[in-house]
Amino acid sequence: MCDPQHILLIGDSILIEGVAISLAARSDAKVRHLTSTPEQISDQVAASTPCLVVTEWDVGLVAMLLQPNRLHAGLQIAAIDPESGSFVLIQGRQQVARSMDELTELLLMSTMPEPLVPA
Repeated sequence: MCDPQHILLIGDSILIEGVAISLAARSDAKVRHLTSTPEQISDQVAASTPCLVVTEWDVGLVAMLLQPNRLHAGLQIAAIDPESGSFVLIQGRQQVARSMDELTELLLMSTMPEPLVPA
């Protein structure tokens, strides 16, 4: 099971740095930032319990994160496309953020558990 306050950021781009700063300013989430090699990142994701992993769109990295032995219940992977201003929740849908504030808000909302619908 994931820790809803744990967000893992992967990469060293200006965009990811901006997301880290924005998340730190707007929430009490535990934001951890990784800039290691893909193998180290994969091991660190598997060993921790984030509810959200945020990275720039990279097919190889996303494929590695989606390996069955790397996933745990509740994990969301958000891949950001800096050119289009959109991000894709790999287990969800594509959304467009027009500003860093909007992107931060959407990312924080993705860590919230789905509301239970009464039967």
